[in-house]
Amino acid sequence: MQTTVDDRTRTRLRWVLFAAVGSMTTGYIASITVATLAARAITGSELLAGVPGSLAVISTAVGTSTLGRVVVASGRRRSLVLGTATAVVGAGLSAYAVFLGQFLVLILGMSILGFGNAASHLSRYTAADLIGAERRGRALSLVVWAGTIGAVVGPRLLGPAGRMAADMGASEYAGGYLAGIVAMSLALALFLLALRPDPSTLAVVDDDVFGQSGSAPPAMDVFARRPVQLALAAMVIGQLVMVLIMTATPIHVENNGFDLALVGSIISAHTLGMFAFAPLVGRIVDRIGAVPMIGASAVVLIASALLAATAPPSATTALTVALFLLGIGWNLGFVAGSTLLSVSIEPSIRPLIQGRVDSMVWGSSALASAGSGVLLAGPGYPFLSYLGAGLTLGLVAMLARNRLLAVPVAT
Repeated sequence: MQTTVDDRTRTRLRWVLFAAVGSMTTGYIASITVATLAARAITGSELLAGVPGSLAVISTAVGTSTLGRVVVASGRRRSLVLGTATAVVGAGLSAYAVFLGQFLVLILGMSILGFGNAASHLSRYTAADLIGAERRGRALSLVVWAGTIGAVVGPRLLGPAGRMAADMGASEYAGGYLAGIVAMSLALALFLLALRPDPSTLAVVDDDVFGQSGSAPPAMDVFARRPVQLALAAMVIGQLVMVLIMTATPIHVENNGFDLALVGSIISAHTLGMFAFAPLVGRIVDRIGAVPMIGASAVVLIASALLAATAPPSATTALTVALFLLGIGWNLGFVAGSTLLSVSIEPSIRPLIQGRVDSMVWGSSALASAGSGVLLAGPGYPFLSYLGAGLTLGLVAMLARNRLLAVPVAT
C-alpha cells in the first residue's frame, strides 16, 4: 500500500514540475525577448543591445553548477525554490532598470534572472529521479515539453503587458519583465506549496545498477566514464550547433530583404521542433536506448546544417525546414543525453554532476551566441552552417568509437 501511495505522490510531483517549468519558461522567454530591445532603447547602441541577454546565458551556466551543489547539500526542493526566487528578483530589478533607464542596473538584473533560470533546466533531472531507469526518458521529456508553453505564451504576453506598462508611464519594454515577474512568481508558489514532500525523499534508488554503497565517487572518476562523456558531448555539441545557426538566421533572413514576419515564422518552426515532440522522443529513448537516439540526433543536425548552408537566399521554405530540423536534432540529443546522464551516475553525486554538465551546456551556448555574429559578419552564413555540420562530426566520431559500448539504459 505504501508503494502505491508513493507512486501516486511521484506522479503528482512530476506534474507539479511540468506546470512550474511551463510558467517559469513563459516568464523567462517574455523577459529575454525584450532584453535586447530594452538595452538598445536605453543605450541607443546596437553593439550593446545583446549584452544583457548574453550575461543572462552566462549566469545560467554558473547557476546550474551552483544549484547542483545546493541539491547535494539541501535537496531538490530547496534548490528549485532558491533558483526561482532569485529569478523573480532579477526580473523585478530588470523592470526597475527599464523604468529608470539604467543600463548597468539592467545588466545586473538580467544576470540575476539568468542565474535563477538554472532552476528551470535542472527540474528535468528532478522528474527523472522520480521514476525507474527504464522510464526516465519519458519523465524527463515531459518537463522539457513544458518549454513549449513558454515558447508559445511568453511572446504573446508582450503586447498586453507592454500596453499596461505604457499606461503606468513606463517604457512598453518594462511589460515583458512585469509578465516575467507574474509568471515566475506562479512557478515559485508551485514549488513552495505543491512540491511537497521534497522529491529527493522519493527518488528511485538504483541499487540494481550501482549497488547499495552510500559513498560518492570522485567527480573526475565520473567524468571519465564513457557514457557520461557521450551524454556531455551530445548535449554540448547539440547546443553549440543549434545556437550558432539559430542566432544567425534572423539576421541572414533580414539581410536578404525579408521582413520580420518571415523571421518569426522561421523561428516558430524552429521552436516547434525543439519542444513539441519531446514526449515522443522520451518514449523512444526508453524503448530503444539513449545511444541510438544520440546517433539520430547527429544525423538530423548534420542534415539541417547542410540544408541551411546550401539553401539559396530566396528559398525561404528550405530555410524553414532546415531550422525545424535543427530544433528536432537538438531535442533528440538533449533528451537522450539527459537520460543517459541520469542512469549513468550514482544518486549520491548525480545532482552535482548534472549541474556541472548543464553549466558546460550553457557555457557553450554563450560561446556560440557570441561567435555567431562574428562568423556571420566574416565568412558568412553558409560557412557558419557548414561549421555546425563539422562540429557534429565530432559526435559521430565518438559514437563510432563507442559503438560496442554497453550502456545501462533500458531497451
